[in-house]
Amino acid sequence: MLLFKLEDLVLKDLYNDLINNVLTIQQLSLFRKGSKNDIISAFDNVKLRSIINMESRMKYDLWFEEEVLKFHQEIFPLYRDTVTVSKDNPFTYSARLLTSLIKYLCLYIDKDQKKLLFGLSKVHPIITTKFLKGMPEFGFKHIYEIQSIDDYYLLVNRYRELVRKDLCKENEWLLDFKIGHDL
Repeated sequence: MLLFKLEDLVLKDLYNDLINNVLTIQQLSLFRKGSKNDIISAFDNVKLRSIINMESRMKYDLWFEEEVLKFHQEIFPLYRDTVTVSKDNPFTYSARLLTSLIKYLCLYIDKDQKKLLFGLSKVHPIITTKFLKGMPEFGFKHIYEIQSIDDYYLLVNRYRELVRKDLCKENEWLLDFKIGHDL
């Protein structure tokens, strides 16, 4: 039936747009030339459907930790030699890239209810240098300075705390970020 073929084309176009939004020139500059298809293949292996009905941040965090480890193992050999990244620490660039993908796929808007279907307080922030500047109290200036899962969750938990507060001087800097790119 033509309808099915058209739907397949639309889905393929949407997926390609998603990949182009996530795999920006800046993101791709971390990887060896010609590795884009391998990164896309690693994206395809992430079990995104399992987060749709997750009710708690704790369950999401456990899922994320498991998936980011697998994702990092797949893409680690693709990083350029000049990128400071550890084989044992997926909580730097790999976590940032995976979070970008998750935000684009999962932060759908329910137009009737005017709300996000997968809340911002559950999904991790996309940790960038710009993001780290907003949290100087932790002393991280660069992503590669995140040395452990504990360092990573210091930032995630502080972000979650900030987004649940009323707008104030402490959290207003987050409004300067573009969701899916910077946050």
